Amino acid sequence: MKQDIRIKKSKNAMKSALFQLMKKKLYSQITICELCTTAKLNRSTFYSNYDHIDDCLKEIHYDLFEAMISNNLNTNHTYDKKNVITGMLQYIQDHKEDINVLFYNDENNLLVKNMLNFFTQRFGSTEFRSPQNYSLIYHTAAFFTIINQWVRSHFPVSCDTLAELIFQQSEPYYHTNEFISQYEKNHV
Repeated sequence: MKQDIRIKKSKNAMKSALFQLMKKKLYSQITICELCTTAKLNRSTFYSNYDHIDDCLKEIHYDLFEAMISNNLNTNHTYDKKNVITGMLQYIQDHKEDINVLFYNDENNLLVKNMLNFFTQRFGSTEFRSPQNYSLIYHTAAFFTIINQWVRSHFPVSCDTLAELIFQQSEPYYHTNEFISQYEKNHV
């Protein structure tokens, strides 16, 4: 049990250090040595937890995505689609300084790649090539693009207004999933 706590503390220190460094410089310019120095940890500690800095950044992204949706769970652990979208947007707006650091340091599109992976793992089919996953990827990428523009434009419309727009645009996705489920029932 003690080792698990140490691992968690080490990972949190590295994620915090990476985030602090990203506030000062481009992600692509951050070295493992610099990250370890900032985190006050040895390189061996880094390599016992991660293979590459991208892995540490991926955990930062996943923590963000998890926080964005976990606050929107109903008491019965289901999701109301419109409330989830509104809650995610509100979370982004409430944490805009941190979100800006991640958006402006996304030179290699790791944020969008990690968002696609996260939401596909969380809500998609276990069969990657399923029609449902293609639809999920399409809507997740569109959602990310809208949010990216909203953040970069300094939030020109309210969370509720943007949530309504996104919800209206994503409504066909839910019908597509119903169609896909029916198709798979009849053709598989």
